[in-house]
Amino acid sequence: MTEIIKINPLNPETHLLKKGKEVLEKDGIIGYPTDTVYGLGVNAFNSKAVRKVFALKERDFSKPILLVISKEFNLKEIVAEIPSQALKLISRQKTPFNPYRRKRNCWNKGA
Repeated sequence: MTEIIKINPLNPETHLLKKGKEVLEKDGIIGYPTDTVYGLGVNAFNSKAVRKVFALKERDFSKPILLVISKEFNLKEIVAEIPSQALKLISRQKTPFNPYRRKRNCWNKGA
């Protein structure tokens, strides 16, 4: 069942946040806005939930999906090594880090 819940970003209601948490705890998928696009959210450590995202997107498992994390310590839990250059970039960030935002049209070689 799809349910749309609007949460006030300036004053998030605790009971609505708990609903989202419950969805994630039950292998569910949530949708949320980011600074550039809408994202699909699941518990990245739950393989059943991750498989649901691949199925929903009709994406082959050989193709990666974006993983959004909130803190550097989350990164250390999911990768074997963090290059020193990456740690420097992360430590300097005052806002969410999105390396693809830094250059305009970086994916468009003709731009």
